Amino acid sequence: MTPECLPAALIAAALLSGRKDLNHRVRSLILSHVPAFDIHSPDEAAEALTRAFRKAGVSAWARRHIRANTFRASSKKADQWLRAGIFVLTREDVKAPSAWMHDLPQVFFALGNRSVLELPAAAVLNSRKPRRITPDDKWLQETKRLVQLAIAEGFAIVSSYGNTPYCVVSRLSKDSPMIVVCDDILPSMASEKTALEFLSAYHDLFRRERTLFISSFPPGVRPKSDIRSSERDHLVAALASSLLVAEVREGGNMQQIIDIGVRRTVRIIAFPSCSSDRPPLTEPAKGKAVPRTSPFTETTGGNMLQPDRQPTRLRAAKSGQIRLVDLDDLPNNLPWLIHYTRSRPGPWPGQTIAEYCQSLIDGQKGACHTAFDTLVHIIGERLIRASSRLTRGPWGVVSFSECLPAELDTLIKWRKGLCRWSFEPYGIAFPQESLADLGAGPAIYGSREDFRHLPAERKHLFHAQHSSLGDWTAEREWRFRGDLLLSNTIFQEMVVIVSTQDEATAVALEFGCQAALAGIIGRNGVRGLSSHYPLKKK
Repeated sequence: MTPECLPAALIAAALLSGRKDLNHRVRSLILSHVPAFDIHSPDEAAEALTRAFRKAGVSAWARRHIRANTFRASSKKADQWLRAGIFVLTREDVKAPSAWMHDLPQVFFALGNRSVLELPAAAVLNSRKPRRITPDDKWLQETKRLVQLAIAEGFAIVSSYGNTPYCVVSRLSKDSPMIVVCDDILPSMASEKTALEFLSAYHDLFRRERTLFISSFPPGVRPKSDIRSSERDHLVAALASSLLVAEVREGGNMQQIIDIGVRRTVRIIAFPSCSSDRPPLTEPAKGKAVPRTSPFTETTGGNMLQPDRQPTRLRAAKSGQIRLVDLDDLPNNLPWLIHYTRSRPGPWPGQTIAEYCQSLIDGQKGACHTAFDTLVHIIGERLIRASSRLTRGPWGVVSFSECLPAELDTLIKWRKGLCRWSFEPYGIAFPQESLADLGAGPAIYGSREDFRHLPAERKHLFHAQHSSLGDWTAEREWRFRGDLLLSNTIFQEMVVIVSTQDEATAVALEFGCQAALAGIIGRNGVRGLSSHYPLKKK
C-alpha cells in the first residue's frame, strides 16, 4: 500500500472498527478495496467505503454520510496510529509464497523495520508445552540448535510471543532480524492500557530496530483467543520459506501447518522425535480421579519419601554439620505461621519473560521454578512478594497458615483452575507473635454481606467462607498486607520447611537459616517435624 493511501486506509479501519456485524476477515477484505480519499471529508470517506463494500461483495454501506463527530474521532485515532509508525501491508507486500493455501487475510497492520521482509525467513515450530518446563527438555535443546542454524544461514526469524516456545525463539533471535506475528491487534493500535501491559511484559524480548511486528487483525471485534492463536501459528509459517520443526505432536495444529508447508514445497528440517522422557506431572490425567498420594508423599522424581529414620539422623548429627531438634519439643506457647511455597511455571514476580526464557536457555540454577526453587528464590531475595490474585479487592497480601505440614493431609487437592496442588511440602515457618507484631492478622471468613460491612483497613483480611470448591476455614489462614521483608531479626527466627534431608542441608549451608523436614503421614499417625540448625552461620 502506497504512503499516499495509508491515511485513508487507517481512517477506514477506525470507522469499520465499530461494525460488530462484520468479522475481522470481512473488514480486512473491505479495507483492501478502499481507494484514497480526502482525509478531511466525511462525505468522501462514506463514498469510498460504499465502493469498497461493493467491490468486496458485502452488503452496501448502510450510510451514505458519516457523522462529523464520528469522522473526527476516527481521524484522530488514525493520526495517532500514523504518529506511532503503524502502516498497512498487502499480501503482495509480505511476499508469502502460495498465500492462497493459507487463507491469509487481504491486509495486515505492521510496525517496525519493514526491510526485514526482504530477507529469507525461517520459523521454528513447536506444539504447546506443559506449564512445567526445565532447561533439559529436549524440545528446548532442539529449538536452540535450530535457531542458531537459521541465524547462521542468514535467515530472519519468524516468531511470536504469549507462550513459552515462541518467547524462547524470540529471545534467542533478539539480536537478529525478526518478524513477530501478533495473536491480536497490534499493541500500538489497542488501548493505552493494553499497550502499556505489552511493553511491561515484553519490552526486553525484542529490539525494535531489528523487528517487524505484524498482525492480521484489524481493530474492532476479534475472534476468540483459540482461533486467534491458530491464525497466528498459520501466519508464522506462511511468512517463512523454511520450516524448522523442533517438537510437534502428531495430528495437532502444527502438524496441519507442516502438511501445508509440504504442499508449498518449502524447505522443512525436522529433527527426530524429541518427546521428553521426564516423569509425568503430578497433575491427574483428564477423566481420572485425583490420586490419593500428594506432593507431601513424593519427592521431585516421584519416589516415596521415607521417614527420616534414626540411622540417618545419627549419621547427620555425627557429621558435625547440623544438629537436630524436633519442633514438637519447643514450648507450646510458640505457635507457628507458615507461608507455603508452590511450583511457579513462568517468570517469578519481578522477573521479566525475557529473563525467564534466558534462565531456561542458560540452564540457570532454579530455572525449573519448582516449589523448592520458589523457596530458595524467596530466601535469596529476602522478600516474600504480595499477591492480589486470590483476594477480593486490589490489596496485595502474603498468606500464611496455622496448619503444620502434617495437618494438611485432608486439605491437599489438585486445583484444576490454577493447574497446581493446593499445598506442597515447602514453606517458611514464622513465630506467630512476630508476624502479629508486624501487622499480620487472621483471615476473616464470611459472606459477601460481611465483606461490605468490613472497615477499609480490614478488607484485605476477608476470605469467602464457602465457595464451589469447598469450605476454606480449615486452612486457618493469616494475612500480611504488602510485601514481607525478611529482616535480620525475622531471618534468625524463621524455620525453612523442605521435603528431603539433602534440601535441608543445602538450605542450611547456603543461607545459614534453620531448616526442617515436612511431616510424613504414616500408619501410626503423624510424625513430628524435625528441625535442622547449622552449627556455623554464614
